[in-house]
Amino acid sequence: MAAPFSLQCLRQLLQAQIREKNFNTVLTNDGPQCGLVALAMIAAALGRNANIGDIFNWASQQGFTALGEIFDIRNMKKLCAKFIGKPSAVIGFPSKADMLADLIKGRIFLVPYDADANHEPCRRNGQSAHWAVVFGVVLMRPECFCLEGLAKLSDDKPIYRAELGYDCEMAGSEFLLAREGKSRHVAVWSFEALRESCAQLNEYGGKYEGIVLPNGGLQEGLQDKLELKSASAGRCTAELVITRPHVNIAGTLHGGLSATLVDSVSTFALLTQRNVRSASIDLSVSFIGPANEGDIITIDASTVKIGQRLAYLAVDIRKGDELIVTGKHTKFLQQNVDYYGNKV
Repeated sequence: MAAPFSLQCLRQLLQAQIREKNFNTVLTNDGPQCGLVALAMIAAALGRNANIGDIFNWASQQGFTALGEIFDIRNMKKLCAKFIGKPSAVIGFPSKADMLADLIKGRIFLVPYDADANHEPCRRNGQSAHWAVVFGVVLMRPECFCLEGLAKLSDDKPIYRAELGYDCEMAGSEFLLAREGKSRHVAVWSFEALRESCAQLNEYGGKYEGIVLPNGGLQEGLQDKLELKSASAGRCTAELVITRPHVNIAGTLHGGLSATLVDSVSTFALLTQRNVRSASIDLSVSFIGPANEGDIITIDASTVKIGQRLAYLAVDIRKGDELIVTGKHTKFLQQNVDYYGNKV
């Protein structure tokens, strides 16, 4: 868990920039309704009148919840569509750079995590699963031209509000601004603490009986999945947050999963060029470095050569800029049959 961080700490900083939306907390103590409360906060901030009772009634009718709990992020997306009416997407936990950029642009994140007694992110294996709205970012930078002319939020705190149309590349620290339904205060969290908390939601704590859990439990409903980031002719890139089921007894990325990622993502790369059914005839994996629970890995697959009967594919898996796995994959291509088995 990250060390506690107070807004008073900002008094010691030279300059900072806050990008935030006007969020008001909706407090509740009526059962496990934190997800519904978070949804209502977003709706209110976007000018929609979403009553928690109405949200609960509709979610209950759809079979999403029994007591107000929401343990399947796909159902949360359906609730967003119904009560917010704005485009939303279920994604894997983004990289730090992507999340900060999206927050600066005004986007909002609805994030499941484990909540400590003070509501900060912690790691309890899902025993205290909770929902929070991440809506802003504090960028702490040394004195920088990008802050010139911006209005101060107050005279006694060197904090500035801005609508920046560009990124400030200067080194510094970043913190996320969040709200959740059990505190009136804006929370200031580290990106890493929230990401690690989200990545280890494995088991329901059992506080309430009769709740609705997805098949596969919290891991299936709330944890990150393999996310396709981009695809073009002969290439496919995916991203995965390493969680507990992905690691071996030593706590590092399992070799079997690495081989599966080489197999799957390289097949996606093949399909960008040749929509045919194929079968693996050779797959090799070389292990260069480890990845641990909570790390984000990128799987980059490409086609090396495609003939009439054989396709040769290559994969690099990286943790940040560090290459940790390489793979080669050879596939036999069936003729006159597409990926779904239809004759062509």
